[in-house]
Amino acid sequence: GFEKPKLTLHLTFGDNRTYKLEVGAARPGKPGEAFARLDGGNVFGLATGVSDALAAGPVGLLPLQVWNVPVERVTGLEVTRPDVTDGSFALARDGTNWKMSGSVSAPVPYLSAQPMLTSLGTLAAVKYEALAATDPAKFGFDKPFARVKLAHTEKAGDAEKDVAKTVVIGGVT
Repeated sequence: GFEKPKLTLHLTFGDNRTYKLEVGAARPGKPGEAFARLDGGNVFGLATGVSDALAAGPVGLLPLQVWNVPVERVTGLEVTRPDVTDGSFALARDGTNWKMSGSVSAPVPYLSAQPMLTSLGTLAAVKYEALAATDPAKFGFDKPFARVKLAHTEKAGDAEKDVAKTVVIGGVT
């Protein structure tokens, strides 16, 4: 499949060397590999992970780990669900446990809060779609499913400072 390559890249290096990399069809019987060639020369197998990363462009270079906040550093959590009347709540550290506020106020044992705090504290993306959301509706940001704000402490030299991170989870598009 080089008559219509799936991907064509022009690579330029610091010493002005340039190459044309073409990625063709998948290699039969070789899952995870595609045919490739450099400057129209010899054909070789290229891992599809490499070609996928190159095809993704700049978003392929972004780390999938959005943030990594250890549970012991988390001081609060706010979950806002605009579509559900009783779906919004906040958690605040209360000694070694947590206190929930919102439509319901109640103490929350550490072991009950820990799975959610761990998941949201180590937020990871599966895949990036764009560098910016120039059309918020395309990603469901015009009517978000939820807005999550994670408050935590962070070391700043010898001191600790309060930090908050917010992620918007897009609604149905």
